[in-house]
Amino acid sequence: LTDCSIVAFVTKADELGRRGGDVTVESDANGEKRIVAARDFASGEVVIRMKLQPISLDEYRSLPPAEQYYTHSAHGQIFLYLPPERYVRHSDTPNVRNDIENQTDVALQDIASGEEILVNAKDDDIPLLRKVDAVLVRVPSIQEGLDFYRLQLGMITLWRRDEMAAVKLGDSELVLTTNLHPEVDVLVDSVPHAAEIFTDAGGKVIVEPEDIEVGRVAVVQDPFGNRLTLVDISKGPLSDGVRERSSRSS
Repeated sequence: LTDCSIVAFVTKADELGRRGGDVTVESDANGEKRIVAARDFASGEVVIRMKLQPISLDEYRSLPPAEQYYTHSAHGQIFLYLPPERYVRHSDTPNVRNDIENQTDVALQDIASGEEILVNAKDDDIPLLRKVDAVLVRVPSIQEGLDFYRLQLGMITLWRRDEMAAVKLGDSELVLTTNLHPEVDVLVDSVPHAAEIFTDAGGKVIVEPEDIEVGRVAVVQDPFGNRLTLVDISKGPLSDGVRERSSRSS
């Protein structure tokens, strides 16, 4: 898309969004646009069917700042929000949920005609990297590691094996190992997809995706030289939290 085509596309969408239907674009006392319901909606009903425009990083950079404001990312893809959905404002007490997967705003409760449509900002983006799944540290022996992290630092032991053990680290694990190098494991929905996005974004794959007991694992490197181990649990987590480790760090 060129700058001109994006502006024309947004202008046309803005005109269509003002013509009525299920929702209406209005301006508040400060001249800021907002979306209000043009009819009653029941809880669970689709309020807005969105028209998200996928764009590349170069296209994003070419947008004026006013248009960049209306972009969000989901699973590694940047989307430009078009009218009218771009005018849905944020609130800590939203009445709709932004469902990017299905490109809809869905009512969280009954909404009366004339009521402003509001969404929680945390639903605007779906990050590729979900959370730190585990941090691996190397120790001389599992007992010495547990003596330090459990007894002296007060961390809770989650599980223990001959050459590995784990203590609770927030909602993840600090894994003590005698035969693997330190690493950070990051949870993703799909390792192959995340590795592909990493490559497309300018990073590279150091170790190709491979199977482990709970799912798949791969090692990637960002453009700045930092390495991350990507893990998915597509086969389901083990009951005691233990997961098989590949030979990538041995």
